[in-house]
Amino acid sequence: MVYKDIDEFYNEFFDLLINDCNKGEYIKKYIQGFNPKEYLKGYDFYTDNDRLFRYLRDNIIVNEYDYFMEQIMKKHSFDVNNYIDKIWVTKENIKDLHNNGNIIGLHSHSHPTNINTLTKKQQFEEYYTNKCILEDIIKDKVVSMSHPCGAYNEDTLQALKELDIKIGFRSNMIEKGHTNYEILREDHINIYNEIRS
Repeated sequence: MVYKDIDEFYNEFFDLLINDCNKGEYIKKYIQGFNPKEYLKGYDFYTDNDRLFRYLRDNIIVNEYDYFMEQIMKKHSFDVNNYIDKIWVTKENIKDLHNNGNIIGLHSHSHPTNINTLTKKQQFEEYYTNKCILEDIIKDKVVSMSHPCGAYNEDTLQALKELDIKIGFRSNMIEKGHTNYEILREDHINIYNEIRS
């Protein structure tokens, strides 16, 4: 199935959660009490549905998210194996980017959307694993990174320092700190929209 737009997907996703026999009533309470204007304020380009989706994914159904996504794929007979080559960056893609002068940086190994809730050791492992894999691919040092979903804390910054990362980027333009690991970054959609206008 091809969704006509992201909201069609969101509507199916929200309906699936609300009608789930185990979690539906629990999730419905969170949806009814959710105020999109108060969540992810630093990202003006997110719609109310974008915010609700991220709120549920990152806070309410953290452990069940994969299950619900698999249910949608199963419903539409979507075999992810048929699309892996079209959606994932390959080792060759990364080598080509590096060889053409692009700076390759860390973004964690498994991309936990709330990496700041992990212990310092877990965060270190996320970035260490990511660093080892990338350095093995490009045969060069990795010294930059960007925070997944803009999430980090003092443990993150310490782990990055221990890994000899030199510079890190936030995911928005809101001042939060003043270290080399908290450089403000304009989202690409804002740059794209500015170019188009």
